[in-house]
Amino acid sequence: MKLAIEGGKPLLKPYSFEVKPQNDEINSVIRTLRKGYLTSFEGKHTVLEFEKRFAEYHSISYAVACNTGTASIHSAIAAMNAVEGGEVLVPAYTFITGVTPMLIEGLQPVFVDIDLETLGMDHRLARGVVSDNTVGIIPTHLYGFPCAIQALKKLAQKSNTFLIEDCCQAHGARVGKKVVGTFGDAGCFSFYLFKNITTGEGGMTITSSGKVYEGLKTMRQCGKSNSDSKEYDRLGFNYRMTDFCAAIGLPQLKKLDSNNKKRLENAKVYEKCFKKLGFQTIPIKENTTPVYFKYPILLPNEIAAKRDYFAQALRAENVSMPLYNTIPLPKVKFLRETARKKKFAQKFWEEEFPVSDEVDRRLVAFFTHSLIPKQKIHEFCEAVEKVVNYGNW
Repeated sequence: MKLAIEGGKPLLKPYSFEVKPQNDEINSVIRTLRKGYLTSFEGKHTVLEFEKRFAEYHSISYAVACNTGTASIHSAIAAMNAVEGGEVLVPAYTFITGVTPMLIEGLQPVFVDIDLETLGMDHRLARGVVSDNTVGIIPTHLYGFPCAIQALKKLAQKSNTFLIEDCCQAHGARVGKKVVGTFGDAGCFSFYLFKNITTGEGGMTITSSGKVYEGLKTMRQCGKSNSDSKEYDRLGFNYRMTDFCAAIGLPQLKKLDSNNKKRLENAKVYEKCFKKLGFQTIPIKENTTPVYFKYPILLPNEIAAKRDYFAQALRAENVSMPLYNTIPLPKVKFLRETARKKKFAQKFWEEEFPVSDEVDRRLVAFFTHSLIPKQKIHEFCEAVEKVVNYGNW
């Protein structure tokens, strides 16, 4: 059988996956607009309601909405009031906005390799990296898989450092009965288009600390702790969420658990297919509930050597295939240049992060979104089998 990329007939009909607002979300926005709510300086009206509901879902005291996941992470780091020049442990393989906010706050990232069991920070390696200059740890729950957060929490407590969870891909993921984002001093979420909750753009930070809560609001309000004051208390930004974004978030939050179940069902289809093909999948750790932001796999070496061809061949068969748009952060040129210029303690450009490099070389991920019918996932799998069986490997 000839592959479409080589002139054959595509196995599937053209399919363009788009996240479009559903009727309940449209109606929620209309209700908000009819009330005359657009936005507010302090975060009132629909934004406040969204914050309350989000905090209730996580059984936590406070939630502060903002306009992106990046803003959430930045606000959380700023609210820790860490000493300038302090070191913060972060996974070598994560999205870059897990690091850039700490540079703004004058902190130094210290990269820790990940493990293949969770794609998260390797807590065993993290223990060996903590120093007297360590002020914080920011692990990521990547692709919706909980990292070793309990071990990292113990490490943070032992070393007297802050712990911020990057949950931007893990809305509703659990360790035992506890939702991720509630283990540390703060949990950060993104509501970008393809996330398990979307408001188009948006973010949320949760915390059980009143002090952190006030710091989060100050960051969101351009550095003002009191909106009635003429004075500014610190460097802050306009990180506010609009009311109509919050209006989308409210029905999205109500559907989170049911939508995550649909993602799990789609993931099960992928798992059966990929195991049959001999692909390495990410196991579900005991006592954890992943939420499959996407379904990641590690390609066999012979296919990984032609990963771009593999992805292009699938797209030619009309498979909706996400782009892989990150590299291990120690390889990012401007981060390396910044570290040299500022004389960071960790000379990460001279170190090796073998697991992150392996994942960078072998990983591809597939859409699991709840709006994609299970039958379409089956069709994607058929196309994967075709490409594997008839590709030029």
